[in-house]
Amino acid sequence: MQCPFSLKKRKKSGTGLRGQWRKHSAGEARQSGFTLIEVLIGIALTAILVLGMSGLWTTVNDQFLYLTLKQKAVFVLNGEMERLSSLYRYTNFSNLDRFQTVVYENDTLGDDLSDPAIIDFVKDRLIFISSPVNLSRMVVSQEEGTASLFDCSINETDQPATTQFNSECAGRILVDENGVGTDDDRNYVWIDQERRITARVSWRLRSIKSFISSVYPNVDKPCWDNAGGTDCKELTLYLHFPFRYSSPQEPDRDAGFGRRETLVLKTFVGRR
Repeated sequence: MQCPFSLKKRKKSGTGLRGQWRKHSAGEARQSGFTLIEVLIGIALTAILVLGMSGLWTTVNDQFLYLTLKQKAVFVLNGEMERLSSLYRYTNFSNLDRFQTVVYENDTLGDDLSDPAIIDFVKDRLIFISSPVNLSRMVVSQEEGTASLFDCSINETDQPATTQFNSECAGRILVDENGVGTDDDRNYVWIDQERRITARVSWRLRSIKSFISSVYPNVDKPCWDNAGGTDCKELTLYLHFPFRYSSPQEPDRDAGFGRRETLVLKTFVGRR
């Protein structure tokens, strides 16, 4: 009886059980795992992805913080408008020496809205003077040594650790007197006392006339101030932010956001 298999042929072809196992094992070894180049490429792509995500997170975080400050600035702007409106409507504020005219020029102090060709954005503004009559604790000056009334600690012993502002000082106004003359004086208010963020505040009064023109486009009917005997005024309030408070002499350092803007609010005032 002859054997159906040829040992010589099977050995030569390598189709025996041992040869088939070796051939199959060698094929699996070539197809499993990653090469060193593939690992390096994967690490590089992952690093690029992580760096991109971290940059995106930083941008989103800065934008969120800026929008938070802007929301606070809106609240401050409305508060300052309420204060000025009350002073003009219920007191003799407009006839007393409590404010002065200053010039805003964007080439020296970084002020915007200074184009004289645009009626709403004139250079001349009004600000509080240093220690005005009956407003001495509300308006303080760095030149008179009262700046501590503006820059107060928010971590008093009788306040919780979560306190973010000092209620005694958060609403006060600082008059920054910049050397000789008054044109470059500025008023500052707190936007975020915890982060040391301030804003410049100023306002403008304009007469209301009985005709519409390019100079007086606001209303077409006069408003009579019965108490003062003059026309009512259009009050425009400006809040320029953000700045970073460093000292009474430097309340307007760069806040690090790479941009500033001015919020504008208008109303009509007249003595009641």
